[in-house]
Amino acid sequence: MFLKPDYNLKNIYEIDFEELKLKGIKCLMFDLDSTVMKSKSKTFTEKTLAWFHTFLNDFQVAIISNNKSKEYIENANNLAPCKVIGYANKPNPKIMKEDANAQVQKAIKRFKEIFGKKPKGMWLSEQCISKDTVKLLDKNGIKWTISEFGILEETINREFPRDFEGNLLDPFFLTNVYTLDKAENTNIIFSDSLFTNLIGFTYGNYDPVQSAQNLYEKIKNIQRKLQNSPNKNHIITIAMDGENCWECY
Repeated sequence: MFLKPDYNLKNIYEIDFEELKLKGIKCLMFDLDSTVMKSKSKTFTEKTLAWFHTFLNDFQVAIISNNKSKEYIENANNLAPCKVIGYANKPNPKIMKEDANAQVQKAIKRFKEIFGKKPKGMWLSEQCISKDTVKLLDKNGIKWTISEFGILEETINREFPRDFEGNLLDPFFLTNVYTLDKAENTNIIFSDSLFTNLIGFTYGNYDPVQSAQNLYEKIKNIQRKLQNSPNKNHIITIAMDGENCWECY
């Protein structure tokens, strides 16, 4: 599978939009019938409309439907507080894999046109990753890719507890490099959200020297905790979307 849900909620009103903003999510897409509109009702409830207006200013929002009726989609557009797009197709795994492979090859080609050499690594959009994706990168000669710590927690079935300042109590697993069966040539590294959030949303509000010192101390703290590690090498990965901190630095 290419897509795997991160959350399972009872209804749309349980979505935590503040958490999505902290994760750097910029765009939201909702299914029309049986999600934001009662199936075939041709109308939105007052509760749903009020709910939309609690987050419309913070995200780009669209409603998607596979309904082929022009009249039905036009009616939904007239009532909805955001764009409604009809005629959507159900996901086709075969087409998705072919398209993903084409996208990777186009990215490699474009990189070579600009920089004169093939990229060694590839950061997938929003650090989305799957077994099929890693195998696809391996097939195209990509030596490393990256994802975030939550994926590693789920994969190895282990939680990463932290102290009251957000520091990992045991940084061993998050500072290792991993590979996948049948894709051994592509290394996978995982980023720590602590550093991402501090640099993207916190340090810009404080004295630069103090912020730099705080970052340095957190890195040295990880180093101290790994002094007795059975592994010779470890890696601390700081990976983030640059636009989150443009206004601060």
